[in-house]
Amino acid sequence: VRFVAEDDGRFLESLADEEGLTGSCTVLLKPLYNVQDYAIATSYSPVDQSGEYTLDADLFNAKKKGRAFLEVEIWDPQGHQVDKTGKWVFFGKRSEASQQISATLPKVQAWNAEAPRLYTMVIRMYDEYMTLQDIVGTRFGFRTLSTADGFTLNGRPITFRGITVLTPLAMSTPQEVQAVRARLVQMKQQNINAVRTLGGGPAPARFYELCDELGFYVVCDANLFPQSTMGHVVAADNEYSDLFCDRMRSMYGEYKNHPSI
Repeated sequence: VRFVAEDDGRFLESLADEEGLTGSCTVLLKPLYNVQDYAIATSYSPVDQSGEYTLDADLFNAKKKGRAFLEVEIWDPQGHQVDKTGKWVFFGKRSEASQQISATLPKVQAWNAEAPRLYTMVIRMYDEYMTLQDIVGTRFGFRTLSTADGFTLNGRPITFRGITVLTPLAMSTPQEVQAVRARLVQMKQQNINAVRTLGGGPAPARFYELCDELGFYVVCDANLFPQSTMGHVVAADNEYSDLFCDRMRSMYGEYKNHPSI
């Protein structure tokens, strides 16, 4: 990665980001058939304890023809497979296509801060000959969040007991991950159930995975820290509106599947 110049976007950066790239950077090589992105939406019914999930997957086919098969597996917190389904995707003359898969499962275990039960979704993409091409997945939770009459989760009111935490710029070693885990466990012992990240933008991805696992309600900050002067208020300048929206979209795109956020 090479930085050749500064642009106007630097006025939206926190002071901690003045030196350029501060987080982790990954170059990922994908096969000719691959899952580009996916979003998981869930709901939970406290009446019959059923849970619904909807997967929206964006798929890529470099051949721009033929079809592919998208397969989804769901595993419960105890490691039992509770659902397996799939659909064919037809590309025609396009290299990109989208597919939606949804199902309702009986007697699911809901996610909340007191009982953060995580399911696992495994997504596989096969070519037209049913040869495996790509596999991705994540942990997720069944939950229904509402703000119609205050904050409620799965039909019950939520009381937020939170603090702001300064997260490290990277959690790349087992020692760093263990140190953050120990801090979060101590916070749970002190009856804290909500956190807001502070540290120049979103925290490392591993932090949100820990919050999913341990049970925290998280306010995820985008990388938006306008640097204004006496003569120029960046947050009130319409020329920066597209940059503000782009950073919010990037934050949502990266962290949309975390039940804790």
